[in-house]
Amino acid sequence: MHYTTRLRIKQILYFFTFPLCFFLFYFSNVKNILVDDLKRYKSDLILNKGIVFSLWENLLMNKCFRNVFYLRVGIFKYFLCWILKPIHNIELCNNIGGGFLLLHGFNVVINPRVKIGKNCTILHNVTIGDVKGGVPLIGDNVSIGTGAVIIGNIHIGNNVKIGAGAIVVDNVPDGVTIVGPKAKVIMQI
Repeated sequence: MHYTTRLRIKQILYFFTFPLCFFLFYFSNVKNILVDDLKRYKSDLILNKGIVFSLWENLLMNKCFRNVFYLRVGIFKYFLCWILKPIHNIELCNNIGGGFLLLHGFNVVINPRVKIGKNCTILHNVTIGDVKGGVPLIGDNVSIGTGAVIIGNIHIGNNVKIGAGAIVVDNVPDGVTIVGPKAKVIMQI
């Protein structure tokens, strides 16, 4: 089937499901967090065309935002996932602050007990998990590169950049960039 035909079918399907999504958004107890998420995906769109149009466009065209939206809305996500499919092979936790940006979110696994602060950016193939029952605590404004692995009972500080392929098993202070197979500090802000 041609791409534009599939897009039109999606738009028609979503025309009927968008009122439910908007209802869930508007009356959700995490509405402010969803607005922060929208701002991270399309801040210029919100300023120019408003929240409703931005929500519509991101739910229709942006699979990464759609996953974050499903994460936030709770039990209704199962119905919504049936209508417009999320990215496959993704698991997310519920303890994520506002402004969560999931770029190319394929194969992202985050333990449900992990706590992540505001404005976190995660690329694809990232694993954030536990070792012997301990899970990471990740601060605000953290950027996690492709293929990074963060495991164990550790604390990642605020304003940290974790490079692609880094394996983080030790605490990381605020304002640093870490890289390498076994992550080490290379620069401090």
